[in-house]
Amino acid sequence: MKKLVCFEKISVILFYLFITSSSCNNVSLALLETVEPSLITSTGAISGGNITSDGGGIIKYRGVCWGTMTDPTINNDKTYDGSGTGIFSSSITDLKPATTYYVRAYATNKAGTSYGNLKSFATLDGNGGNKNQIIADHQ
Repeated sequence: MKKLVCFEKISVILFYLFITSSSCNNVSLALLETVEPSLITSTGAISGGNITSDGGGIIKYRGVCWGTMTDPTINNDKTYDGSGTGIFSSSITDLKPATTYYVRAYATNKAGTSYGNLKSFATLDGNGGNKNQIIADHQ
């Protein structure tokens, strides 16, 4: 009889630990938005994000990822802009002139990596502007 009572107590303790552990790990993906790219040059731009919810877990990494194909991920080029929630700014560099890029903010917590909405922008040509620019002398 002692063995049965002991087994029941161990079962109850294990069940309690499982339930407690499960409820403590109830973390979901973060919620965030991508900041519209600005200060666009022929080789760079500024973007960033706003993490509005950490999903119940600490944001370990945040930044933006970009590429010339839609839906870039952290497997593409990316920045690392610290941790935590709130607004952050990202400097995107080493871009090619006159090229369309797609950018998304990202945030990583215990549940995984989530992404903000997709934004696109085109870098300037190597001359700092429009390829069809006309310069006229009015003399």
